[in-house]
Amino acid sequence: MNYDKIVERLNSYENDPNLSYLNSLAKKNNMDLGQLVNYWKQQEEEAELSELLQQNIPEEYAREMLESKK
Repeated sequence: MNYDKIVERLNSYENDPNLSYLNSLAKKNNMDLGQLVNYWKQQEEEAELSELLQQNIPEEYAREMLESKK
């Protein structure tokens, strides 16, 4: 195995400023990164549902439409 490449890749992830920023956002909200991403996904789904409901689509059908997208 090529451990040098693995170590290099790990170092690049650990030093990624974008990942550091996301981790700091999560920490500010008392979450870990996975929880923060799940929160954002939930917010996105709720926005999509709201958009469908504004188009006068019944909630049951709107939820089914969103589930079928997954």
